Amino acid sequence: MTVDVHDAASPVPGLGQLLLDAKFTVPQPRPGSVSRAGLVKAARSTKCILVAVTAPAGYGKSTFLAEWARAEDRRVAWVSLDHFDDDPAMLLVSLASACWRAGLSGTDLIADVRGLGVSVLGRATPRLASALRASPHPFVIMLDDLHELQSTACDDVLSVVIAAIPPGSALVTASRSEQPHLPRLRASGEALEFGAGDLGLDAAGAQRIFADAQVTITRRQAAAVTEQTEGWPAGLHLAALIARQSGCEAQTVSGDDRYVADYLYRETLIRQPEDTQRFLRRTAVLDQLCVSLCDAVLGSAGAARQLRHLEAASLFVIPLDRRREWYRYHALFREFLLGELRRTEPDIIMTLHRQAADWYETSGSPALALEHLLQTTDWDRSMRLATALSLPTYNAGRSSTVRRWYRAIGDDNIERYPPLAVLRCWEVALTGDTAQEARWAFAEAARLAVHRGDLPEARRQLAQAMRSRPSATYLLPCPSVLLRLQLAKVCLAIAEVVSARQLLREIDDILRYRPALGTLTEEVEELRRALVSSDGVGATGRKPLTPAELRLLPYLQTHLTAGGIAERLFVSGHTVKAEIKSIYRKLGVSSRDEAVQKATSIGLLGG
Repeated sequence: MTVDVHDAASPVPGLGQLLLDAKFTVPQPRPGSVSRAGLVKAARSTKCILVAVTAPAGYGKSTFLAEWARAEDRRVAWVSLDHFDDDPAMLLVSLASACWRAGLSGTDLIADVRGLGVSVLGRATPRLASALRASPHPFVIMLDDLHELQSTACDDVLSVVIAAIPPGSALVTASRSEQPHLPRLRASGEALEFGAGDLGLDAAGAQRIFADAQVTITRRQAAAVTEQTEGWPAGLHLAALIARQSGCEAQTVSGDDRYVADYLYRETLIRQPEDTQRFLRRTAVLDQLCVSLCDAVLGSAGAARQLRHLEAASLFVIPLDRRREWYRYHALFREFLLGELRRTEPDIIMTLHRQAADWYETSGSPALALEHLLQTTDWDRSMRLATALSLPTYNAGRSSTVRRWYRAIGDDNIERYPPLAVLRCWEVALTGDTAQEARWAFAEAARLAVHRGDLPEARRQLAQAMRSRPSATYLLPCPSVLLRLQLAKVCLAIAEVVSARQLLREIDDILRYRPALGTLTEEVEELRRALVSSDGVGATGRKPLTPAELRLLPYLQTHLTAGGIAERLFVSGHTVKAEIKSIYRKLGVSSRDEAVQKATSIGLLGG
């Protein structure tokens, strides 16, 4: 979570910078962690553009990446991904922010990839890719917790980013689950992989962990506990902790379960006083913890003491800042605690989320308040906050986040709250990443360039405005027709008659659905007469891309096949192949790479 990235106000002074530091700063080594120097050496020496680390929780993926980062002489851009990043617009801002912090770009890159009117695949992603290709410094971009990204749109963004990694640099990803880009890069020999077998510890590693916990263990005992935990580092840390607290022999404390997680976690929890157990279970509903937030959620005043105790006892409480003000639970430990909460106190869960929402809203973070409210049935309050947040969030380029809120609230609830119902209709109408203001900005800029006699600039602005047509449909007939009228006037002014005729055909298609547009129909007839009078002059210019072709064009940057693109756009593979051929013909190219280069040079992608 970040503040300037997520547009959430700081709940306490300095929170924004503290959480930004936690997100974009290489984490400090955990006490007692075992060095993976051999893996680091292998990773640093590879020439692969992708290094993929895939293993279940607790295998030390983050620790390995952090050790590698500290050994690097290249520039390191670090991002600790979270569920807020599962939005292509949000992901791009996080990547740009990490690049800026690593000295790979200026702050203008962040501004270029975020905000109202920025097309994710059409402009923002190519802009980031261009910055990476042009970097004068070799670099390593490390993305921790890649499993937080579930949307195919984020996969498409990363596909373009991976293709932009220059020789001598690398993208490093750590995930609990299979990584979508790995099979393709594995087949081409461009990926280096590390799995649970590589990260698992041997008996020597187990001995080091137990020694750090001040527990004496023989080589034979270390081999036994390593076999029981299958080298799972988190299991070994837990076994050492339980052995220290209980005095049991190391090979008997981990239980009979194959992965020992459930037994070890229960051993950890039940050895705590009842008030600490209750604190752990109930605060597990929080992504991050601080004293005042925990006190508000629990309705008590003992959080400071509990957090100090938990950190001192190494009970999987991880500090997020150097001041020890904000913490989080180890992800797997938190999952266990939430399971215990559902088992022991299911009736209190919604109350805890409501009290967390109260604290965040009072502290000036309504977006975080809404995230908690969506875990309750308090739909009236959820809809009030969603109504207030939808437009600012959409205007920040985070349309996927808005749609997630709407899905959680549900259309049945939205329909009974008119202010949110209006916004829901607006969001459906404005599908796509390019918003109305950007359309008018480019169209008016093109007309201004014509007026000044700057034809190259006019054509560049025209191309950028033309690419916004896919989302200007009959659902919003007036602005969609008016946009095309303005573009057609620019086309006529620079003798692009073929393009003007294409725009008129698109206007006629809209009018078939929405014929009653008042005085706009008179302007359409004026355009029709102007085109008739131009017949004697002859048609000039190359035929422009249609809205359907413009929708498809950004996907030519990705690794997706025609079938994969068809799934993204909900059309047939035959349609995609036909549109790709048409794009090639209109751009005068013969391959995907040439099409992307030509489209970028004339303003249809990026810029």
